[in-house]
Amino acid sequence: MRYSFKVSGKTQNSIFSRSIAAFLTATLLAVLTIIAPSNVTTSTIGVSSPKAMAQTINIGDVLLAGEDWLSGNGVDIYYNGSDFAADWGLNHISTTSSSSFMTGYKWQCVELINRLYAEKGWISSYWPGNGHEMHDTAPSSLSKSSQGQIESVSPGDVLVWGPANGNIWGHVGIIDSIKHNGGESYTIYAVNQNTGSVYSSHAWNSATKQIGNWGNYALIGVVHSPENLGELVSVSRSSDSKADMLVRRNDGEWRAFDTVTRNWTNNLHTSNYAVDIIQWADVVGDSKADMLVRRNDGEWRAFDTVTRNWTNNLHTSNYAVDIIQWADVVGDSKADMLVRRNDGEWRAFDTVTRTWTDNVVTTGYGVDIIQWGDVVG
Repeated sequence: MRYSFKVSGKTQNSIFSRSIAAFLTATLLAVLTIIAPSNVTTSTIGVSSPKAMAQTINIGDVLLAGEDWLSGNGVDIYYNGSDFAADWGLNHISTTSSSSFMTGYKWQCVELINRLYAEKGWISSYWPGNGHEMHDTAPSSLSKSSQGQIESVSPGDVLVWGPANGNIWGHVGIIDSIKHNGGESYTIYAVNQNTGSVYSSHAWNSATKQIGNWGNYALIGVVHSPENLGELVSVSRSSDSKADMLVRRNDGEWRAFDTVTRNWTNNLHTSNYAVDIIQWADVVGDSKADMLVRRNDGEWRAFDTVTRNWTNNLHTSNYAVDIIQWADVVGDSKADMLVRRNDGEWRAFDTVTRTWTDNVVTTGYGVDIIQWGDVVG
C-alpha cells in the first residue's frame, strides 16, 4: 500500500521551479499517512517472517526469498520497518524491456507487485495506483475479476483490497497457493510486503465467487497473472517417495513440480475433467502417482503418466467424490479406494483382489479435515 505518483514529461531548469517541486514533494510526504493491515484479524500461515524469528532485522532486509514462494518463481520480499508510511526512495531493476525499470517506492506493497510482474515480463511499464486502485489501473493485457465474479484464482494473481481502519490507500498482495477444502470451499494463501505479517490466508467460495474479508478490509477484485497456473494439490508423483506439487493449468494440462530437483515435468496429462472429480495416487504400483478420474456413471479410471495408458473400471460406485480418498492401506504398494460411511466407518476397496476391507477405522471426524498417507513408513 502507498500513494502513487505522476512524473512530468517536461524538464524544468529554473531554480524557482525546482524549489516549488521540492516544497510540494516535502508537503505531500508530510501529509500522507498510512495504516497498514498489521492490526487486522487474519489467519497467518507462518510468523511475520522466517528471518524475523532468527535475528534483529533492518530496513531493506529480505523477509522472504523469492525462491521460497510461487514454486521458486517469486521475488524477494523486503522489510519496510515499523512505520508503514515510510519509503526509502524509488527502486529500479533491470528487465528485458528496460535497463532501469522503476518499480515504485521501497518497500511498499505496490512495489512488490510491479517488481514481480516486471521481472516476469508480464508488464512493460510501471503499473500505477495506490493499493486499492490497482484493480482499475491494471494494464489492458491483464485480465481481472471483480468481487462476486471471481470464477478462478491462481498463484501469481494479485488481490486488491479496499481502504479500511483509517487507511485510505488499501493494499495489494499476491496469491502463492490455493487449497481445495472440498465442495465450493477453498483457502487462498498469499504473501505481502509492508504488512505486519508476510503471510495471510483468505477464504474463497467458488459458488458465490467471492473472497472473504481480511479483517475489516474488503476485496475489490483479483487481477490475474498471464501465466495462470490453476489449482494445486500435493502428492508423490516422482519415484523419490516425496510429495510433488501437481498443478492443473487453465488449458487442462497437468504439470508436476519436483520439490527435490526443483524442476517441472510438463504435460503429465491434458484433459477437461473438472479438478473436483480428480485425485492422484499410485494404483499401478510403480511408485509414481496416477491420475484418478470418476466418470459420471460412477466408474473410476486411472491414467498412468508413465505408459500414457488408461486403466478402466478400478471400481464403480455411486459414492460421492467428496467422501472418497485413495491410499494404500492393504500394503501391496497400490492405492485402495477409501470410503467413509455415514456412521463414520472407513472402508477400503482393494482394486487388485476386488474385495472390501471393513472398518479400517471409525471416527466422527469430518471427511473435509482428513487425508490419508504413509507417515509411519
